[in-house]
Amino acid sequence: MKYLNLAVISICSVNFVYGQVLNPGARFASMGNAGVALQDVWSLQANQAGLAALKKAEAGAAYQSNIINTGISTQTLLVAIPFKGSVFGVSAQSYGIPEFRQQRFGFTYSRGFGETVFASLNFNLHQQRIVQYGNAGTWSVDAGIQYRIKGSLLIGVHVSNPNHNGFAENVNTSIPEIFELGASMELSDKVLLTGAVMKELGSVSGLKTGMEYALLDQLFLRGGISTNPFCYYAGSGYRYQAFKIDVAVSSHPDLGYSSQLSISYEF
Repeated sequence: MKYLNLAVISICSVNFVYGQVLNPGARFASMGNAGVALQDVWSLQANQAGLAALKKAEAGAAYQSNIINTGISTQTLLVAIPFKGSVFGVSAQSYGIPEFRQQRFGFTYSRGFGETVFASLNFNLHQQRIVQYGNAGTWSVDAGIQYRIKGSLLIGVHVSNPNHNGFAENVNTSIPEIFELGASMELSDKVLLTGAVMKELGSVSGLKTGMEYALLDQLFLRGGISTNPFCYYAGSGYRYQAFKIDVAVSSHPDLGYSSQLSISYEF
């Protein structure tokens, strides 16, 4: 059993970069994870500036099977609450297996300046636990901004861990330092396009793009692609009054398929 656990931990380590990307919920995931210029409660996991557009409190939860049939998964909970012109958010994410677990807790403040500029600051606590090796913890910050050029065109910028913080030197894990720039545009009341370029320090830049199509007033179809590595995404969503449910699936060239389900409720 000891060797089996070590083998599974090795799989997690190979999947480290892929697994460390924040789970953005099935809606954003199905559009290639290109959420830096989108506005939703799931902006807590993409660009927290998008949270400032919320008018009502909202809570969400998601479950992702990171590599199907391996037991590696990601669970996410989040809540956003508008208060006197600002929006406060709390998020929690857990990734891994019982023998190898990484957790992140985020605390967000975001604010809109009219209907044009939206800004945010996010503080994160990170924890890592490996059975028989102990625990480690650290912190990081995120900052984001969105600017609405026209009614249907939104530009977003987001920076993760600009302070270059990480775990102790004896822990073979780092906190990614990521810069994202993207845009989204509503071509009509049925079609939304989104895209972004992402640069992680020490890695090649990647492109992400996706589309959402309103098949019916309450039913949405989505798709997307990303590079470095080249991945495909697809999904759908259903809205019924204040309740939202979304599903997504992605294909990774080395790790195979990942599936995700997320739900949210607007109070």
